[in-house]
Amino acid sequence: MIDSKKSLFALAILVVFIANMFTIVVSTRDDQFNVAKTALNGSINMLIKSPPFKDSVYTFNIFHTSNMLKDLVTSYDHEKFGASVCITIQIINFRAEDQDTNTYCSKGESIVSLTSPDRVSEVENGQVRLNIVNKDLGHISWFIAPSYNRPLMHRIIDFEKVPYISAFFQIAVILWLGVVTFRRQDVDHDCEMINPNAQVEIQGLKEEMDAQSLTIEMTTKRLTTIEKIIDNNKSQFVINKDISYIEYKHPHANIFYQDGRSKKLRCSLVDIENSFPVQFVKINRSILLSQNYLTSGNVTINKKGDKSYLSLKLKTQIKEIEVGATYSNSVAVLLTNVEKAK
Repeated sequence: MIDSKKSLFALAILVVFIANMFTIVVSTRDDQFNVAKTALNGSINMLIKSPPFKDSVYTFNIFHTSNMLKDLVTSYDHEKFGASVCITIQIINFRAEDQDTNTYCSKGESIVSLTSPDRVSEVENGQVRLNIVNKDLGHISWFIAPSYNRPLMHRIIDFEKVPYISAFFQIAVILWLGVVTFRRQDVDHDCEMINPNAQVEIQGLKEEMDAQSLTIEMTTKRLTTIEKIIDNNKSQFVINKDISYIEYKHPHANIFYQDGRSKKLRCSLVDIENSFPVQFVKINRSILLSQNYLTSGNVTINKKGDKSYLSLKLKTQIKEIEVGATYSNSVAVLLTNVEKAK
């Protein structure tokens, strides 16, 4: 009788063990997919917080951001998570004159294939905005779904029902033996072992975010201070709010002021745009117009055939500037907004 009970108990343990192993084996796909989602979210969040990526977005360096995302997708595929991804990045030029959108996918995949009807129930997506100093410079969005290359068993088994089937067999065995065990103490102990590590990671992330926020705040204060110094010492600073327009003739940037004065700087237009707090609007490849002057009411736009021209009412003359075809729409919109604001 005792041997019979021992045999039944051993059989029950074996059944429970097999049921658990079955659940673990067939649920690996779900676990891998959860790991894949977590890894992707973490990688993208780390990428958008990195200084090189922020610099590339801020300077509209499409080549650099593209290479970063290509490398991210490639390294993600090499990890063999059993999932496929498509990542789309849209970058807006800091001056809002241009934008670029690109999509990078796992090998053999596309957004169309990831969101096809037979996979739509499995695909998940997300999006993060690219904000730098309160300026919206675009976004990164992504789609992720289990890969077509996963084992056949993972495709044909309804994984949502596996835990329920396994639980049914285990409960039946437990009721049959009349043994119910609950190891709350062990679970609490495991949680106590895990929680300190999790708290350390959370604290580390919080400190990193605080440091980044402080850096942004300090940079903003410095820019504000620089702008005040320039405004209060216009005679000492060539670039100030009294500028009407800047014309580049290699190797100098010729600076024209609203009072008719002019000066020269040995630098490019890009250097001026990226180095001073004064806002400019690009009129053509060689001329920058002060945005402050553009909104002063002294600028009008005229059409001559297929070309557009700006008339600038300066103190000593009226200057006519041809608007480049690439910039004509944005300049027209700005002038329209100025008229509406009057």
